Amino acid sequence: MLFSDFTNTKSKLLTTIGKVLTWIIAIGGIILGFVGLSTDEISSRILFFILLLSFIFVGLCSALTTVYTIYITRRYKEIDDRRLTELNQTHKTNNELHAQLGDNIKDRDTYIRNVSQFTKNISKTLNIQQVSLYILAERYIEEIRVSMKRLAENTANNIVPDEHYQEQYKKNAVERRAVFERSIFRIHNLFLGRMITETKTIIEHQLAYKGFELRVSITLKLLNRPIRNDDFRDSNVFAFTAFRDQKTYEDGIREIAGKEYSVQKNSAFSQCLTSDAFVKNNLVRGMKDYNNQHYEFDRFYDCTAVVPVALGSDTGQDKNLYGFLACDVLNNKTYDSNDIIDESTSNMLFAVASHIGILLNYAINAWHTTLTGEELNTSYLEYVYNMLKRNRIS
Repeated sequence: MLFSDFTNTKSKLLTTIGKVLTWIIAIGGIILGFVGLSTDEISSRILFFILLLSFIFVGLCSALTTVYTIYITRRYKEIDDRRLTELNQTHKTNNELHAQLGDNIKDRDTYIRNVSQFTKNISKTLNIQQVSLYILAERYIEEIRVSMKRLAENTANNIVPDEHYQEQYKKNAVERRAVFERSIFRIHNLFLGRMITETKTIIEHQLAYKGFELRVSITLKLLNRPIRNDDFRDSNVFAFTAFRDQKTYEDGIREIAGKEYSVQKNSAFSQCLTSDAFVKNNLVRGMKDYNNQHYEFDRFYDCTAVVPVALGSDTGQDKNLYGFLACDVLNNKTYDSNDIIDESTSNMLFAVASHIGILLNYAINAWHTTLTGEELNTSYLEYVYNMLKRNRIS
């Protein structure tokens, strides 16, 4: 209830009192006139004087009542105006908060739906690629079996292959192997291309949900061979850039298979040997607790999360490490925050890296079980590195 509601009622009451007093004065004047006519001069003067004083008193009361009514009306009107201003401001603030809350809920629901769909896409794509690898390996083995069967039948029938036939047989074997190798590499690229680009999109959405409108780059670095425990001390083991998200790749600024990185000389890689993630915000060149062989890394990012791409248990000899998945963000002091990249980002990255580890394990097993003997002169990860390097040069 506003003060004006109360003062309006009070003003009406005082106005009524004023009217009553006016009527009293009017009636008193009439009575005074009659008294003056009906009494002697002295008595009438005394009575007139008493009544006059009474009328003056009543008149003063009426005037004071009017002045007081005007005063409180104006006074409480000012209070009401201030209170209405405060109420309007509060109402406006509440509306803004409700609108903001509504936007946050909408953003949160959208983010949750996107994460859910993203998770489904990873699992679905992984299943498709696993089946594709299996079919590819079975087809290659079947082609070899048919070819060897035909050769055995010719030998049993004393059909001696001529020189041209032998050359053609070897040529076909080489072509089959090349087709098999390229097919595994193609499956590798299709899977990683989709997953890494979707990872970029979902993490950018995650950062936007937190209030950071920043560009994200996702990079997959693989080792030239899987390692366990202290194998990284082997000087022949190195990491190379195997894949980048589509936007970063199309920019053509950052290298792919253009450099060999030491695990020991990079803080993120070293930490991922013993933990699930390396997370740092606001990195600057020359930091004592951060080593990076890419000296000008801060041209491209100053916030990063890196997780291992591995398969197996977290301890012991059962864990195979295939490489590292990194999320890079260039803040460049746009936001004054130390949690642009946090645990939620690294958890998302770790989930993707786990699926990549499963795919690589299938690809490596298909490679090693299908290509045997003299054919297996290169490991799968070495083949990926050579293919990327060849494509980069060509």
